[in-house]
Amino acid sequence: MGCLKNSLPPVPEDQETRPKNRVRNKEEMHLKDVVKAKKANKAKAVEDLAKRCREARKAGLPEPESRRPPFRKGEKTPNG
Repeated sequence: MGCLKNSLPPVPEDQETRPKNRVRNKEEMHLKDVVKAKKANKAKAVEDLAKRCREARKAGLPEPESRRPPFRKGEKTPNG
């Protein structure tokens, strides 16, 4: 078998930065989760609209409009 070495004691700077890094990483993961949830909601909305359109075509009715407004705040309109 091999010889195991004792690990070095923690560096004092690490004791200060580790909690800060842990908090920062937790915030980053939360933001990633929020973005992932938004993408999932958008994908579900698109899927639901496609389903409603298929059902409307099958029934011979006009296709329903999407719930999304035509232009978001800050976007330019086609007229300028």
